[in-house]
Amino acid sequence: MLPSLRPRDWVTIRLTDPERVRLGDIVAFRQGDRVVVHRCVGWKMVGGERWFCEKGEGQATWRWIPENRLAGRMETLDRDGQTRDMRKWPWSPLNRMIGFAWALSIKAIERRAHNGRDEAFHDKEPQTGPTGPGARLAVKALNRTGRFVLSLADRLADLGQHGHTSSRSFTRLSPEERLLVLTSRLVLSPDETGTMRSLLSQPLDWSLLQDRSETLCIRPILFLHLSGEEFRSFVPSHVMAGLEQDYRTQSMKNLRLFGQLSKILKAFEEVEIPVVPLKGALLAGALYKDIGLRPMSDVDLLCRETDHDRARERILALGFAKKVTFVSPLHEQLWGARHGSHPPALYHPGKGKIEIHLNIFPKVPHKPEDMKSVWAGTVPWTLDGRSCRSLSVEDQLLHLTLHLEQHRVSGTATLVWFCDIHEFIGKHGPDIRWEGFIERVESLGVSTQVGNILGLLKEHWKTPLPEWIPGRLGGVWDERVLAATIRRQEDTAALAKRLRSNYLGRLLQIREIEGWRRQLSYLIRFFIPTTEYLRQAYDLGEDRSVWPFYLHHPLLKMGRLAKRLPLLLHAPSRSGAKAGDGRG
Repeated sequence: MLPSLRPRDWVTIRLTDPERVRLGDIVAFRQGDRVVVHRCVGWKMVGGERWFCEKGEGQATWRWIPENRLAGRMETLDRDGQTRDMRKWPWSPLNRMIGFAWALSIKAIERRAHNGRDEAFHDKEPQTGPTGPGARLAVKALNRTGRFVLSLADRLADLGQHGHTSSRSFTRLSPEERLLVLTSRLVLSPDETGTMRSLLSQPLDWSLLQDRSETLCIRPILFLHLSGEEFRSFVPSHVMAGLEQDYRTQSMKNLRLFGQLSKILKAFEEVEIPVVPLKGALLAGALYKDIGLRPMSDVDLLCRETDHDRARERILALGFAKKVTFVSPLHEQLWGARHGSHPPALYHPGKGKIEIHLNIFPKVPHKPEDMKSVWAGTVPWTLDGRSCRSLSVEDQLLHLTLHLEQHRVSGTATLVWFCDIHEFIGKHGPDIRWEGFIERVESLGVSTQVGNILGLLKEHWKTPLPEWIPGRLGGVWDERVLAATIRRQEDTAALAKRLRSNYLGRLLQIREIEGWRRQLSYLIRFFIPTTEYLRQAYDLGEDRSVWPFYLHHPLLKMGRLAKRLPLLLHAPSRSGAKAGDGRG
C-alpha cells in the first residue's frame, strides 16, 4: 500500500456497515488468519449480496471480496507521532478521486474482457487484472499517477505539520528528554548513573534542556542531580547558575506557602474541621529531601462538602479573598454547576493560592458512598506541628494517578507528577493493599486511565510495582506515548485545539440557560462585564472611574482575539485540550 501506508505506521480501523463504505476508502478485510488493508475501488451487488473490489496501491491486479469479509474502515493514520484523519481534508476528497478513477478503469477493463457485457464473476474470489497490452499500460500509468499524487500530498502534510509543530518525532525521546526523564526521581541506581553520564557526554542543547525542564516543572530536581560532584563538570557554568537560582527561588516560594498552610491548619484545628492536604502540600515534606525540590504554585486541601462553607470562612478570615474571575454572576453560576467538586480558588497577595477540593476523583463519575469510604480510610497526620489527616496509601495513589492522567490527556502533564508517584510507591509500596486498590479502580471504571500511568512508570522509571499490575489494568506505555506526553505543552497545534475547545465550550454553555434574555446577557457580558470585575481586573480601587474601561475592555478582548485568530485557524491536532500551569 505504499505510499499510503508504510512499515511501522499505526492505523485505526473502525467497524462499519458495508453500505457506508465509499469509493476510495481504505478498508480492512479478513483473508484467512490475516487482516489485509487495501483500497476499495468498486462495489457491485451479486445475488443480493454486496461485493467489494479491493486493490493495493502498487499492484496491477485487484480482487472482489464479499461483504462478510469486511473487517472495518481505516479512519486515522499515525506516522512518526503525527495523526492524519482520513475523514478530513485533504485525504477524504483525494481518496474519493483515486477510488473513482480506479472504479471507472476497472469497469472498462472488465467490460472489455467480457466482450462489452457487464457480467458478474463466476469464481468466489477471483483476482483479475488487465488482459491486453493497452489495458496493462493504462493500469501502470494510473498506478504511477496515484502514487505520485499520494506522495505529494504526504510530503505537503509533513511540511504543514512540522511547520507548525515541533519538528521532532513523537516516536522516540531526544537525548535532552531522556536526561529529564532520568532525573525526575530523587535517587539514581548505578545503572541510571552510568546512563546519565553517557547522556551528559553527548552534545546537548542546553537552551532546550532549560526550557523543557521549566515547562515540565523539574528544574529543582535537575539541579539536585547536576550539582553533584560526579556530573557538575559536564554542565556549563551559566546553566548551573540559573538552575541554582531557580532552586532558591522555589524554596522561598514554598516556605511562604507552607507558612500559610500552617496558619490554615491551625485555624481548622481550632474549630475541628477535618482537612487533608493533597499533592505537593503533603508530598513536599513527606517524600522529598527538602521542600524546595518539589515545585508548587498553590496549596490543595480536601474537606467534606458539609464543612466547605466553614472552611472557606476560616480561610477568608486569614486575609485570603475570592478573586473576581467571572465577568458576571451568571458565568460564575454556570462554572459552579460544572465544577461543583472544585470551588473557585482563594488568593492572598504575595502569599499564594488555596484550592479546596470536595473529592479526589477528578472528572470521574462516582457515588457519595465512594467519598464516605475515602474519609473513613483517612488517618491522623501531623504537618509542621499541626494536626490534620492523610488519605490512605491506596486512595493517595489513586488520586495522584487520576490527577496525572487527566493532565496527560489534556496535554499539560509534568514530570514532577511522575516523580511524585514513583517516590510514593518506592516508599509506601509494601504498605499498599494492591488487591483493594485494584478493586477500587475497577469499581470506578478507570482501569485504563490508571494503567496508562502505572505502565509508564514501570516501563520508564522502573518503579517497583507488582509485575501483574500493568497487565491487569491495561493501557499503553511505550516510548512514543511518553514522548507525546512530555511534548504536548510545546505543540502549537495542541494549543490551537485547546483554545478552540475553550471558546466553543463557552459558547455551548448558552444551551444551559433558560430564556433568551438571559442567553443574550450571557453573551454580552463577555465584552461588557460587571463593574466589580473591571475594578479588580484593572486594579482600579474605589476612587477611580470605571466608565472608560467599559470601552477599553471590549477593545482589548477583540485585539486579543485578532492576535489569536491565526492560531485558532491552525489545522486540527489530536493532542491536548485544556491549558494549565502544570503545577499542583
